[in-house]
Amino acid sequence: MEGGGGSVALSDDTKKRVAAAKSYIENMYKVQHQNIQERYARRVTVYAILLAGQGRGGSRTTQLRLPGRLAQARCLAAASS
Repeated sequence: MEGGGGSVALSDDTKKRVAAAKSYIENMYKVQHQNIQERYARRVTVYAILLAGQGRGGSRTTQLRLPGRLAQARCLAAASS
């Protein structure tokens, strides 16, 4: 395709394939985004549980290096206490 004002006539078959590819890509990114959100929610829950365990003299196995986004986990741990 050239830049500028020229337009290219697309066949119906090409338009259908483009629409199918667009739909597939959008769905793939939507599913990927949902998986990332679910994984993050599970991680926050695990860190909240670990932080709650550390407050009661947690063992060495719960002494983890926690990620930078710890504020939510701390809030959840405080709320569950």
